[in-house]
Order: sequence, then C-alpha cells, then structure tokens
Amino acid sequence: MNRQGGVQNVVLDAHPHDLAVVVRYQLQDPKDHKIKSHQKIINLKELTEKVDIEWLASVVMEKCSLIPEGSRKDLEQILYYLQRTVNSRAHSASSMSERSTPNSASVNATMCEIELYIELLYEDITAKNRGSLCILELAKNPANLLVLSENETLVSALSRVLRDEWRKNLELAKTIISVFHLFSSFSQTQHIVIEQKMGAFCMNAIELELDRGRDWVNQMKTADEQTKKKCEIALRREHAMLGVSVSLLLNLAEDLSVETKMLRKGLLTLLSKCLFHATHPIHSHALLPPVLIFLIKLSVMVENHPLLEKEGIAQKVAGLFPMGESSTRRIALCLLFNLSFHPSIRSSLLSTGLIQHTAQLCKKDEKALNVLYQLTLSHDSRSLLPFTDAIEHLISDTLEGHASAVTKAILLNASLDKRSTQIMCGSKGTTIDSLMKLSVDHSDLLAAKIVRNMSSHDDTVDVFLLKWIGSLMSIVMEDGLSEEEAKEARATELLAISTQCRGVDWQKLNEEMRICEWLQSTLTSTKAPEHEPFQLQQVILASRLASTLEGAKSVVGLLDHFLSLLNSLQEDDELVVQLLFFFLCLLKHPQVGEMILEGEGSALPSYILDLMHDNNVRVMEQADEAARVIASLSPEWNKRFMTEKFRYYNAQWLEMVEKEGGEGEEEELTFDDRYNGLVEFVSLSSTRIQSTCCIDHCCNMHGLARVPVLAVFSTTVLAQLFSVFLTKESFEHILAPDHHGRGGHDSHDAHSDDHGSGPSYPYYLAAAASSLALLLSAYSLRNQPFQHVLTASTTSAVQEHAADLCEGICWLIPGLSRLLLPRINAMVLLAAISTPLILLDEHLRDEISWADPVCCLVLSLVIFSSMYPLSLYTGRILLQTAPPHLLNQLDRCLSESSHIEGVLEVRSAHFWQIDFSSMAGSVDVRVRRDADEQKILAAVTDKLVSLVPNLSIQHGVDTILNHGEEDRLKYGIQRMRIIMDSLMREEDMDIHMMDMVILIEKREKTKVQNLSKSQTTRNGIINEIIRVDHAGELAADRIYAGQLAVLKNTPSAPSISRMWEEEKNHLDEMERLSATHSVSPSILSPIFALAGYTLGMTSALGGKKGAMGCTMAVEELIGSHYNEQIKKLIEVAPEEKKLLETLSKLRDDEMNHYEVGRENEGEKSSLFSTLKPIVQTGCKIAMKIAEKV
Repeated sequence: MNRQGGVQNVVLDAHPHDLAVVVRYQLQDPKDHKIKSHQKIINLKELTEKVDIEWLASVVMEKCSLIPEGSRKDLEQILYYLQRTVNSRAHSASSMSERSTPNSASVNATMCEIELYIELLYEDITAKNRGSLCILELAKNPANLLVLSENETLVSALSRVLRDEWRKNLELAKTIISVFHLFSSFSQTQHIVIEQKMGAFCMNAIELELDRGRDWVNQMKTADEQTKKKCEIALRREHAMLGVSVSLLLNLAEDLSVETKMLRKGLLTLLSKCLFHATHPIHSHALLPPVLIFLIKLSVMVENHPLLEKEGIAQKVAGLFPMGESSTRRIALCLLFNLSFHPSIRSSLLSTGLIQHTAQLCKKDEKALNVLYQLTLSHDSRSLLPFTDAIEHLISDTLEGHASAVTKAILLNASLDKRSTQIMCGSKGTTIDSLMKLSVDHSDLLAAKIVRNMSSHDDTVDVFLLKWIGSLMSIVMEDGLSEEEAKEARATELLAISTQCRGVDWQKLNEEMRICEWLQSTLTSTKAPEHEPFQLQQVILASRLASTLEGAKSVVGLLDHFLSLLNSLQEDDELVVQLLFFFLCLLKHPQVGEMILEGEGSALPSYILDLMHDNNVRVMEQADEAARVIASLSPEWNKRFMTEKFRYYNAQWLEMVEKEGGEGEEEELTFDDRYNGLVEFVSLSSTRIQSTCCIDHCCNMHGLARVPVLAVFSTTVLAQLFSVFLTKESFEHILAPDHHGRGGHDSHDAHSDDHGSGPSYPYYLAAAASSLALLLSAYSLRNQPFQHVLTASTTSAVQEHAADLCEGICWLIPGLSRLLLPRINAMVLLAAISTPLILLDEHLRDEISWADPVCCLVLSLVIFSSMYPLSLYTGRILLQTAPPHLLNQLDRCLSESSHIEGVLEVRSAHFWQIDFSSMAGSVDVRVRRDADEQKILAAVTDKLVSLVPNLSIQHGVDTILNHGEEDRLKYGIQRMRIIMDSLMREEDMDIHMMDMVILIEKREKTKVQNLSKSQTTRNGIINEIIRVDHAGELAADRIYAGQLAVLKNTPSAPSISRMWEEEKNHLDEMERLSATHSVSPSILSPIFALAGYTLGMTSALGGKKGAMGCTMAVEELIGSHYNEQIKKLIEVAPEEKKLLETLSKLRDDEMNHYEVGRENEGEKSSLFSTLKPIVQTGCKIAMKIAEKV
C-alpha cells in the first residue's frame, strides 16, 4: 500500500481513448473519516517517437505530486504504451490528420489494409471518420466495388455505424452514404444497398434532417454572429449529406417499381422541402442539383405531372430565379421545359415572373429559349412578352441570320399578340421589309409565317405590306401547286399574307396579272388532298375578288370549278365553309345571283340544300344564309327549300318512331343527327325546367344551422317592438296627459305625493341592475352568435355620435384613446345611456311633469337605433343574401371563373350565409363540348371554395342532352319556324303536323320520366358511397388517434403519425365531397368515432405488433370496399371522373397503410388471427348501417 500525505491506493492506467494518464486514488474525508475514491486525468500534448519517455515521466511526477516515487516504472510503461499506440494508428491511417474531411486530398488507402479500416469503425468517432474515408477512397475505384460488396463484415459495419452515428456526426454520415451511393451506381452492387434498406433510411434521414435544418434557420434569425457562422457550417454539412442521399435515391429509382414505392411514401413532398431548404438561408450547390435532376427524371413521365403540379414544383423552381450558377440554372431550365408541356402547370408559371427571367437569359442560354417558347404558347404569357427586351433581341438575331428555329418559333407565337406585333413592326416598317426579304429571297418559311400572323391584326401592318403584294402574287402564281413541297408551302403562306392585307385593289390587280385565268388553270390541273392548304387560300382569294360587282362577274365563270372542288374535298370542313362564303359573296350581288340561277350554275342551290343538314355548325350557318339569299331571288327555289325541309324532318321523325319501338323503353337520350328541329326544341325545354327545379331544391338544404341566427334576430326584433311601444306610450303622455289620470294636475300631484313619500332606492337598484345586465351581455357571457353580430353588424347612429364625442374627449385627454376610440359596444353604450336617464327621471319627474315620458322616449329611440343594425344583419342572413363586404370578391372570382379555358358561361350564381361563420352557394356553369368537364368544374370550385365552402355547381350541360350545343338549338328553332310557316300555308297539312307535335311531346315526356328515375338511382348510389366513406375515414382517423395516444413514445410512433396525417387528409377530402354533393353525414358518426378510438387504444395495448395487426385488418377490408365502390360507380356514373380519381387515390393510400402494417410484422401478432375476423365483421356491419342512416 502506498501512502503519501493521506493518499492511499494510488493506481496508474492509460486512458482508453485520449492521449492521457489516469491516476486513481483514495482519500479519507476529515469530516466523517470515510475513505472516498477519486480520479485525476493527466493530458499529454504530444507523444511522438522522438519524445524521451524517462524525461517525460519525470515531468509528469513533478507536475502531479499524487504519484509516489515507487510507481515511476509503472508510469514509464504506460507512457511507452501510449507512444506505441499513437504511432501505430498514425501509420495505419496513412498519416491522415485528425481534422481530415471527406474533401481532403491527402487520403491514401490500399485494399491490403481493409481489415484495419474495418477495425477503425469499432473505435472512437475520430477513428470511424478515418476508416470510413479510407473505405470511400477505395470505393471510388470501380474495380474495388465488387470486392468491397462481397465483404459482409465491411457492409454490416458501415450500416451499423451509419444508423448509430448519423445524427451525431454529419461528416461521417455523408462519407458512409457516399460509399453506398457508389454501390448503387452499378447494377452488380446495387443489391447491397437494397438489402441494407438504405433507401428507406435515406428518406427517413432526409425528413428528420430537414426538420433540424429548419430549427437552425430559425435560430439564425435571432442569434449573434458567432452562432450564425456555426449554423451556416452545420447547414452546409447537412446539405452535403442530403445531396448524397438524394443521389442514392436517384440511382435506386432507375427501377420503376422502386420509384413508384418512393412516390407512395411521400418522395415528392421530401423533394419539395429540399427544394426550399436548399435556397434558405444559403444557396447550396451540393443539394440543389441532385434534387433538380431527380425532379427531371420524374417529370419525364406524364403520369407524374399531376403530382408535381399538386406539390407546386414548377412555381418553387421558378422562384429560384435569377440563378448565378450556370450549371444549376441549366438543370432548372430543363425541368421547367419538361413541366411546361402540361397546360395547367404552364399557366401557373405566369404568376411567378418566369417569362421576365427567361427573356433575359435567352441571349446566352439555348435552354432558356426552349422554355420561353413553351411559355409563349399561352395567350396570357404572350401578352407579357412586350414588356421585356426579348422581342428586340430575337428580331435582331433573326435579321442578322443568327437565329435558330426556336427563336423564329418564339417570334411566331409572339406575333399573335397585337402589342408584340407593333414592337416587331417598328415605326417605319423596316422589320417587315427584312422579314419579307427573308421570305422572298431566302425562302424562309418561318419568316413568312411570322408576317402572316402579324398581318392578321388590324391595319397595323397593312401599310407596309401593300408594296409587296405584286411581288408576292408573282411568286404565288409561279410556285403554286409546285411538285416541290417547300415551294408550295411558301406560296401558301405568301398567298395568305396577300389575302389578309386590307386595302388591296383586287380588281386592278386582277386586270394586271390575270388572276382569274391563273385560278382557272390551277383549279383544273389538280384537286389532290395534299394541295388542300393552297387550294383553301385560293378560295379565300376568290372571295376577295367577288367582294365587288366587277370582280364577282369576273370569277363567276369559275363556279363550276369550285363546285367540282367542293364535291371532291367535302370532308374538309374549313374548305367547305370558305367555299360557301365565296358562293354567298357571289349571290349577294343580285345580277350575279340571277345569272347563277338561270345559267349553268343552277346546281349550286342543290349543293346548298344538302349542306343545310350538315353536322358542322359553321357549315349549317353559311348554308342557311345562302339559302335565304337564294329564296329571296327565286320564288321557285323558295318553295323547293320549304318542301325539302319538311320531307327531311318528317323522314327523321318516322325513322325515330321506327327505331325506338314501344313507349316506356329506357334509353339514354343523346344529341346526334336523329334529333333535329322540333325534337331538339321540346327535349331541351323539358330539360331546362327539370334543371331549374333541381337548383331550387339544392338551395334549401340547411336547417338547424340557422337556429342561432333566428334567435338573435327574434331577440333584436322583440327589443325594437318594445321600443316602438314605449315610443307610443311616451307620445301619449306628452300630448294627452289627462288621458292617463283622473283630474289632470291633481292626479299628477297625488302621484307625486305617493312617490315622494316612498324611498328612491328601487330606482337606483333598477338602474344598477339594467347596467349590470347589459355589461354582462357584452363581456362576461360568451354567447358566440350574439357577440359575432355585435362585432360584424354596421354601426348605429348612436354609436356614430358616441364615437364623435369620444374623439373629442381623446383629443383633450390622449390617455383615453385606447379605451374610447374603438367602436363602443352597443350593449355598453345602452348601459351608459340608460343609467343616467333613469337617475335623471328619478330626480326630475316630481318637478317636471313631462320628464318621465321624455326620458322614456329617448331611451326607446336609443334601443331601436342600437338594435336595428343587429336585426338588419341577421335578417339578411335569414333572407339568404351574401355579405356586402364579400360581393366584390365574389364578383372577381366569378369573373375569373368565366375566363377559364373551356367555360362558356357562368350564370345563375346565388350565394348566401348559412350561419355566422359559413357560406353556401350554387352556380350554373356551361362547359364547351370538347372540354374536360371534371377539370373545369374543379378549377371553378378552387376559385370559389375559399369564400364559399359549401358550394354546389350545376352542369351547364343538360342532364338529358349530354354535351348539348346552344348553337344547334338556335338553328333547330330557326328551322322549326321555317317549317311551321310553310305548313301553315298548306291547310291540308295542319292536322298532320299537330299530331306529330303531340306524339313527339308525349314520347319526350316519357323519356324525361325514365331518365329522372335513372338519375335518382344514380344520385342515391353516389350519396351512399360518400356517406359510408366519410364514416369510414372518420373512424380510421380516430383509430390512429387512439393508437398514437398509447404508443406516442415508442419507435413505431412516426409510422402511426404519418398514417394518421394521411387519414386526416382523407377525412378533409370526404367532407369536401359531402359539401359538393350535398350529402349529410351519418347520424351515427359520433358512435363510429368513439368505436374507432376504442379499437385503436385496445389494439395499441398489445404493443407495436398489435396496433399494426389492427391496421392490416382494417385497411385490407377498406381497400376491397373501395374497389367495389369504384366498379359500381363506373357502371352507374362513369362521367364522375373526379370522384373516381378521389376513390382510387384513397384506395391506394389505404393499401399503402396495409403494406406498412405488414412491414412492421403486424400479422405476427398473437392476437391477429383472433382480432382480424372480429374487426372486419364489425366494420362490415358499420358500413351497411352508414349507407342507410
């Protein structure tokens, strides 16, 4: 035993991690004389091979008097051990310093020392860093990857260290993830990454690191400079680790099944957060590029565009501009280019200011030109282009001959905008001349198309084009119908420019260039379909010539050629429309019209009669107009038109009766060629009546929500009636005092004596009680409806005068402004006025006879004035009116909705308040036939739902005539009128026509009834689906809430929390659908919620496996239930695309929850086999009940 100054049992040892000597000893406490153990650590600065151990031992013993002289040899041995250990570690790590980073260029590793690197992974954090860096250096050589992947000890050690230490050391985490990233880069070694579940680990790590990074960002806002620098360093390291993690996920996503699984687990949400995190508060070049590259990969698949749109990826990427880093900027532009092919995403980029940034970049970046071209496809974006300097730059490049095809394409789109055309044209028209030279001299087809678009506007360009018309027509007449496709295309564009130019004297030009002879020769030579574009322009040219009488006479000889052209190319609707317009131009000149009807062109009316029954509305319109002109010129043809129309409609009616058989047969009524004339008119009229009734029915679906409104309204109205009664009594006392007493003054004296003899404290008590009641109603009693009305109603006259008085008082005493300047509560104001009036009445009524009625009159007027705004506000709610302060916003939303692409009209809008906090409304939207109804209705809903949560949108498309056209109805009615006028002239056809009308009306009414029954069944099924799904999502929400209440501090809590968040979103979606389809929830919803919470807590008591087993049982049944609903909905209502998409998404999420339960070994629970049939049976019973109740 060694003793020195009371010190006992001194023991020396080497520190296990640091370069230090540990001295352990015992010392007796002088107070209680107990022996206690102590320890002292002696740190050594350096211990290289050159250090003399004996000299160092002497220095240590001199500094530490606790070490006895007899322990000198032990101390020398410990120092020698530490010196040897430090030197061996230094050599094994290739002389790498302790502060080496992953970017260090001094790492030098060899495959022969791989075992030593693995041993370093089991030591302290410094050694782990060294070992992982050496392994990373080896993995950078592709030749070593296969050998490293076969070393199971190495892979397991790396995976273990990463999972244990990644939160503590970001550098270490980044290095190890880099190793696995190199493994994932090759298909031969990618299985290692999958076996170690690095994909799931990286997604979880990214989510947690983003939360930690957000905390650092918030800390930087209030921290000092030193803390800010530390946070910036930490953020840079975090970005480097996140960037490698995203790159690893990108490699794994090469397998489409893995990519799909990542998307289901919220990959896009993580990438969206990374996108924001990479730009705040520092721009990270380590994180942003891999995130953008991953998004580019996802954007290649069109199926991912809706998901990218939902996350707002395009707007977030556009918000990164302007960007200084050229490589990152090019990647971002590639992503935006891919996304801009989606029309709705392209429209959303308009508000981000991207067009200004791309306009600036188009001078130096070809990819910016591609994005700018996509943006200019939208009309709204084209209207912004003139406010940038892009047009001048693009025009300059084009005229100098440096422009690419993309540059000219942008100018082609921009030329559709009038303001852009004015900028391109300039004040002297030099640009027009240059573009025309490119078109004429260099055969530049895109330049010709640009000029053609520019000439389509008003006379902005015509002044500069007139001098080119002769040259253009020369080229057209030379190259028209050429065998070379390029020449014919250029001739087509130049002819279009000529015909669009206003102010051309075509008669003079015809005489000089013999255009009619050229038309005759070209029309005779060929009528092949490949020449249709050029022949269309020839027809337009003929219409220009026929606009004057002289010109019409010169081209009337070509009528047979044009009729032959019509006969051979009648499938081209645009060509037919232009030919009919040409015929109409000829017929409008009476001399030419008579010449046509009397001469060889008498076949023209027959063609027009056939075209009057065409399916194209524009063709029917032109044919009807031409028929009207012919009828005015020839009574004979007028009679033939009437007879042929009657035969046509009568044949249609007979065919309809023949095909449809007996009455009562259910058949969907469609709008096709079988329904014209009278049938269209009767059917559409019946449908309009039915739709109106449906809208009226939808407007009266709110009941108990109005009870608080009615209570406040009745209370305020009762107070006003009471004030009116007091006013009447007061005036009677003032005007006829004898009427209320016996003996006038005597009665008053007696009355005064009676009151004068009694005490006055009851009046003071009444005054205090009334004031207290009013103050309690204003501040203490939290009656939400009444408080809301007091706040939201307009200011009364009494409050306005009180506010003026308070403003004067506050001007004298500024300290009272906080109390008096806000609008005084109406109840407080009543208390402030009624109490002085009662006291004043008590003191003056014995002396002044009219004091009592005057005070009462004033009090009644104050009550009426204060209650009137309250009753007016609640009365407007009961009358189903919209709040005045929301009218402008509603008008703006309706205006924006009417400008949505595909919307023809927004009408019958009615918005009203249900109660104090929510609004309802209905609106009728007419949709174009070729538009996507569901997308348009969703867009209209998004515009209005922020103001009107309970919104009912009626389809403008009729329920009987699906995709009906208002234009067809107009022409149907017009044709019906012509028929009726004709028939009324023929007396023997009156009875036959009336019988036909009666039969058609009878059949149409029967079909309306049949379709009404079918519609009722369809709506009932949709209501059942929404009601039971709402109850199911409510119960699921409560199940996860119960599970999390028990397991909130366990490792399974994040998974349950994530599934709970998704169920909350599901519940919100079902509530929105319930409001859209006016479906009330099940009355047993509280019971379902309680049962779900109980089931969740009960299953969670069995631990993680019990909770996951319950999840598997429930989600398996819910998934199959959703599949059955989707099949039923496809059969009954396939047009409900939005509802089908929603149910499909919910089904996929529920099946994903099932997979999560299986991954967490839910089926291995001891209670799973017993719990599953019980839970599923209970769920089935609840579903059946919820469908009906």
